[in-house]
Amino acid sequence: MKNIAIIFGALLAALLGWYEVSPRYTLNEMRKAAAAGNGAKLSAYVDYQALKVDLKEELRRELLLEANRRGAADNPMVKMALALAPAGVDLLVTPEAVQAMFDARSAASTTGHGPAAGGSAVGVMPVGIPSEGIILDRNGLSEFKVRTRGKDGAAIFRRHGFGWKLAGFDMPYRFGGQEK
Repeated sequence: MKNIAIIFGALLAALLGWYEVSPRYTLNEMRKAAAAGNGAKLSAYVDYQALKVDLKEELRRELLLEANRRGAADNPMVKMALALAPAGVDLLVTPEAVQAMFDARSAASTTGHGPAAGGSAVGVMPVGIPSEGIILDRNGLSEFKVRTRGKDGAAIFRRHGFGWKLAGFDMPYRFGGQEK
């Protein structure tokens, strides 16, 4: 009976350790893969299908909010944009785009700061994965969000087996500016 309690305690400790350490391990591995320019390794931590679905929903919601804000929800051009937006997401969510998004070296081509990266044809704002100042918000055993302290938005990770994959974003912005 004592051996069963020891085994159960060790198993419980291992699961709690996994729960605590595995998200940060995943983020660290993604950070290292992006810094090394290893797109294949970085892609192993991305659920592209879930990411596409999430971004399509985010884009549709943002387009509808902006159209309603401007009183143009019934505009045929808005309806066309809503119909075409999912195709744009499918074209843009690729391993190359994810690599560029997490690659600080591409900052020069998208922000105008830093040395030119060269080689990346994907023009997206790099988000990077900071090593400090991040906040993990857990949603049970199967999801966590990563936020940077003092900034809006979050990256959403979902559990795949005993690992984690990027599955979406909570967008930190709204389309269009505030009308004055």
